[in-house]
Amino acid sequence: MPRPTAIAPTKNDAVFGRGGGSNKCRKNTCFRDLIEHHWIPYSSIAHHQTRAKKAYVKEFVIRPISEMGGRFLKFESSGCYELLPACPTDLKAIYQKISQSMRDEKKKHCATQLTNMTTKKSTKSSTKKAEKRVKRVRCSNDDSSVSTASTTSSSDSFSSEEEPSIIDYSHSPSVADAWMDIRLAPNGAFKDDEFVETSMGEDEMMALLNYESSFQGSTTEPFWLGATDETAM
Repeated sequence: MPRPTAIAPTKNDAVFGRGGGSNKCRKNTCFRDLIEHHWIPYSSIAHHQTRAKKAYVKEFVIRPISEMGGRFLKFESSGCYELLPACPTDLKAIYQKISQSMRDEKKKHCATQLTNMTTKKSTKSSTKKAEKRVKRVRCSNDDSSVSTASTTSSSDSFSSEEEPSIIDYSHSPSVADAWMDIRLAPNGAFKDDEFVETSMGEDEMMALLNYESSFQGSTTEPFWLGATDETAM
């Protein structure tokens, strides 16, 4: 069997073959453009409509290449290109190769679309998760702010309710020097920073202080502040 004649592809030739020489051949641009442009209309023709598919291939792929002087070549494992078909009137092999190229182009685009959809879904899912995390953080911060405000308000309310209002009479000239550290409050008095509760009112406590301070040299605390000196009684 004679060895096939060495053939150098041109940009107008159609080179068939998966992977190898077909994809690596830089001069296979015209055929690639035709396949990329016509694979969608070709795929829309029903699979069983063989005659319609062949007619489409002959009109939109074979005829343009032939009119440009292109040839149909098959890349062999030996590294050479074989001219198709062996008989110029037999287009069966060319139909098969072009149909295969159309199917390969469809698979490539479908795979690309699937990858894009997966990436889009993944991005959307990540965005939703991020939004949920932000919402949780915001809710947590809002709850903390409300809790802090409530605690502060409660603390202020407690302080205002529990702490007695102090009326400081220690600088009044009518009070003796012995009791300069006595401060009166609504329900008692402060002596040495200790609160002593009494049922007397402020006016009564003030009158008592003024009365007892009238005794010269007296250093006895008022009896209602816990004095033990019998003279204060």
